[in-house]
Amino acid sequence: GANGARIRLAPQKDWEVNKPEQLKKVLGILEPIAKETGASVAGATTDQILLRTQKANLYASEIGALLGRFVRYAPDGAISELIGFLDFCAHGAAPPEVITAVETDGIITQIDGNWMLTQDGVDLKAELGLAEDGYRGAQVNVPSVGSQLEDLLEKME
Repeated sequence: GANGARIRLAPQKDWEVNKPEQLKKVLGILEPIAKETGASVAGATTDQILLRTQKANLYASEIGALLGRFVRYAPDGAISELIGFLDFCAHGAAPPEVITAVETDGIITQIDGNWMLTQDGVDLKAELGLAEDGYRGAQVNVPSVGSQLEDLLEKME
């Protein structure tokens, strides 16, 4: 803690109660270890922070681009609707308020009790780079089948 760091500095290192000669020997052994491990831990921590910041910035820019494409199909669309649409593409389900909003925008429809993408929904999914292999733009009301949301985000253009 803080006291351990201060004991190596004057005036505490010279106090008789801290046994200055013995302390000098101990600090001579510990300080090189602290410098070596402290620097490597600090470096690794800094690298992790930078990596995560870069990844967050990348995701933010990708989501911003997605939202720009999304509002062409859902003019009043918000980020929560976009995320709900991505969830729908990944899992075939989304929160009720998102279902209502994207249904209002004509992106999904309910047929025989099942929510399915409309032609606009299929086209939006393709424009967002989420269409499955073998996608044909004429497929209307094909149930969305996809992998996890994170996998979809990684496949984005």
